[in-house]
Amino acid sequence: MHPHEPTEPPAFPGPAKPTPIADGIPNPFYARHAARLAELREEFAQGTSHARNITAAEREWEGISKRSRAMLLFWAGYDINSIAFAVERAWRELPPLERTAVGEAIRELQNDLRTVFALTL
Repeated sequence: MHPHEPTEPPAFPGPAKPTPIADGIPNPFYARHAARLAELREEFAQGTSHARNITAAEREWEGISKRSRAMLLFWAGYDINSIAFAVERAWRELPPLERTAVGEAIRELQNDLRTVFALTL
């Protein structure tokens, strides 16, 4: 073999296998870490999807007029005196319960207005 010829890389051995304890029982160290990695994987998956949804909701909230925001907040049950302040807030600044109420108000309005045609003429 010539010294400048490329050599074959070593075969990939695959993921590490847990080493059994001398008496043949699997090492609990690996089981704990596998469970923790599964928890972190789930946490990461939930966190990233939530962040994407919040970002999309923020864009939509910013895209509607303040008049429409006020109407949605009123429909969601906001006190009439606090609507003017809430209209100026970013979507992230609304507490989760209030965001949920706004979402429910939008769905209710969509259902109510879906059948209205004559009023728009």
